[in-house]
Amino acid sequence: MRAVARVVAVADRRGRTVLRELRGESPLLLRQAATEEGVPTVYVVGGAAGPLAGDDLRLSVEVGPEAAVRVRTVAASVALPGRPGRSPGCGSTRWCTTAAPCTGCRSSWSRRPAATMSPSPG
Repeated sequence: MRAVARVVAVADRRGRTVLRELRGESPLLLRQAATEEGVPTVYVVGGAAGPLAGDDLRLSVEVGPEAAVRVRTVAASVALPGRPGRSPGCGSTRWCTTAAPCTGCRSSWSRRPAATMSPSPG
């Protein structure tokens, strides 16, 4: 499975941060939480089982000048193995997070732990 999630935060004319783009695909769904001290918080939540063997998950965060955003995950992730010969694309799983902050912005990323499970013998 391939999934892309994207957050774009910019400052409006009054200097408040607005989320210009908040888009996700299962299993990387994005939810905006209450703004704290003028900074929006975005949570990455699981929308399906995953990551599974062979998944390619990408999260992109762009923060414009004078903008601020917090990005968090809700819970720990468990990367599950596929079933060799039965799971299409069974292989390496990737989760790539890319942040593109501008000068004068503030951003914060906090991800809960991730555990990798091995297939059971037999």
